[in-house]
Amino acid sequence: MRANDVDSVTGLATLARLRPHVDQAIARARRFKWKVAAVLLDLERFGRVNEQYGHDQGDQVLAAVAERLKITVREYDSVGRAVPEDAVSRLGGDKFILVLEGLQEPREAAKIVERILQELSKPIEVDGGTVTMSARAGISLYPTDGLEAEDLLRAAEGAIHHPDTHIGTERIRFFSPEVAQRHRDDVDLEKRIRESIENDTFGLAYQPRVSLSKGKVTSFEALLRFEHPESGPVSPVRVIALAERTGLIHDLGGAIFNRVCRDAIRFREETGQSPRLFTNFSPRQLEMEEWSVLVEKTIQETGVNPEWIGMEITESVLLEQSDGLVKSLERFAEKGVQIALDDFGTGYSHLGYLPRLPLHEIKIDRSFVKDVADDESKNREVAALVVILGRSLGLEVVAEGAETEEQVDMLHAMGCHSVQGYWYARPAPLKNFYDCVRLGRIVPEGARAATK
Repeated sequence: MRANDVDSVTGLATLARLRPHVDQAIARARRFKWKVAAVLLDLERFGRVNEQYGHDQGDQVLAAVAERLKITVREYDSVGRAVPEDAVSRLGGDKFILVLEGLQEPREAAKIVERILQELSKPIEVDGGTVTMSARAGISLYPTDGLEAEDLLRAAEGAIHHPDTHIGTERIRFFSPEVAQRHRDDVDLEKRIRESIENDTFGLAYQPRVSLSKGKVTSFEALLRFEHPESGPVSPVRVIALAERTGLIHDLGGAIFNRVCRDAIRFREETGQSPRLFTNFSPRQLEMEEWSVLVEKTIQETGVNPEWIGMEITESVLLEQSDGLVKSLERFAEKGVQIALDDFGTGYSHLGYLPRLPLHEIKIDRSFVKDVADDESKNREVAALVVILGRSLGLEVVAEGAETEEQVDMLHAMGCHSVQGYWYARPAPLKNFYDCVRLGRIVPEGARAATK
């Protein structure tokens, strides 16, 4: 047996070892005219275990889950066909896959999975405490949901990731015709994303951040724009989510960062000015060890001045913060790259981590900004507290989603340094902003609209 056939943490089969087993299970199903179920189990809130107890204890939980899965599948004689241990696999992270054979009806699979979920919900003892886990399951069936191993595994994943179109309970979700269509759409979109990366054809729009004390553009945020050749614009949220699920986020994020670096150089050449261009980095990108290597390589290859670019990371990064991540961010900050904490206040705020991160600015989320001009709104008080916190830590404070003059005036009165939003400008091609940067002032788009 090859080393990569066995997961080092749980002792379960890896996906590489599981695939041949699924092929064999499908062959037996064709012969005996029965159904095969692929079950994807996703542990919920597992990241909290690593955060609270540490990664060693997290591995203990994964090993305990694996043992319960192996024990439970041996008890199928009363509810279905017994499953070989090779049919239990760890997909990676907090996900596991089971393959159930000999089924006549979908409800048999549901009954087995319900039993598994009950076992997984029992307390698990680890060094330092007791952990209680919960899980959800996505189920696909041969032959209705796929005729090949890859089809079944993708369909099981689709049942979990598209909860609005599933059939079943909240915890157990079967693949459905609606999910099948969404799955086909995702496969097509994945192909289009790959093509856009290879051909450098994805779009970027830029939205300026405007200094409230100077009234001029100081920096921009790069925002992904994606156009499907047949169906038209696709939501950036959907594109990023699909890229994260399929593992394309590293390539897509790298391509976006490369384009931003080139745009920063072109901006300097065209205007003689260098407002900083910020790129968003998703938590999934930062989980990958090679992300920092990619950033350094891109800076070197494009020749961009690090002082012309910035990185936006989300608050959720604080939950999984590692020494390696902090050191990488510190290294880039020392070179002149500015680090911004995006969507501040919307996640699980770990304020104690803020001084550890080499931050230059924090961004007030638009959910707090929208009511900032309302005297009765508690969001106004939250925004004011974020401004006080940021300034006390020596950080620039940027407010997102400023759409009215009243919001901008209130944020200015609070001491917020800069704003970003429709009041000044909607996202647009970077060249649209060359003139306002040359002139050193920007006329608010909202003010122009009000005078028409």
